[in-house]
Amino acid sequence: MFRFIQPCSPVTAKSVPAGVGWQHEPKLDGYRLQVHKDGPTVRLFSRQGYDWTKRLAVLADALRTIPAHSAILDAELVFPGADGVPNFAALRWAMRKQRAHELAVYAFDLLHLSGEDLKPLPLSGRRRRLKQLIKQANKVPCLYLVGAFVDGQALLEVAEQNGLEGVVSKRRDAPYRSGECRDWVKVKTVAWREANQERWRLFEIKKAGATPASRLRRVKIEALREYRQSSTKWARGGRCKYPDAVAAAAATAASCAS
Repeated sequence: MFRFIQPCSPVTAKSVPAGVGWQHEPKLDGYRLQVHKDGPTVRLFSRQGYDWTKRLAVLADALRTIPAHSAILDAELVFPGADGVPNFAALRWAMRKQRAHELAVYAFDLLHLSGEDLKPLPLSGRRRRLKQLIKQANKVPCLYLVGAFVDGQALLEVAEQNGLEGVVSKRRDAPYRSGECRDWVKVKTVAWREANQERWRLFEIKKAGATPASRLRRVKIEALREYRQSSTKWARGGRCKYPDAVAAAAATAASCAS
């Protein structure tokens, strides 16, 4: 069971595709996470296939109670801010300080369930199974379902207004394909791009090996400040709220795409 599956990666677009053949999900700003459960054992993998189970031991322990003998979930690991919007700087700080109990796992696809390979199924069928599984897993305090909507443009507008990263649109009849795939399309909001200009500039400079230490210190100080303002602590008795921006999108984007 514990064989990493290369994730499906959306292509970048300038506009949200329209039509009944598409469903649309909010793009959450976090780390891609693949959750593997086999009996009582859970392993967690990063986007590149690195084993993060020990690094996120408290999450792995909580996810052991997923109500299925075996399952593989495609998800996003996020730090829900005080306003419900994922906070990437605080996520990095929480992981660095081994505070995984303050993180949340938002699942958006189901690749395997109780011995059945679901990847060949259309997205609509996989989502239906995932929705049922998450509903049954209501006692798993860190696990949530990423909502799906029929009106992608309305969702993008709400994401723009609330500072979310963007929208991922997916063909409802498509199977799960590893690697870059045109069945999934991502559009990022202007607000998010503007708010993260410095972050990506530093990333590029760091790759070149020339990041000024003073700028890195400023980023770390800002991450600590945002972390302190955005604590959730689900492991201490509470559940994170579903992002307010997504709840607003549910009303704005009309009916759920299932």
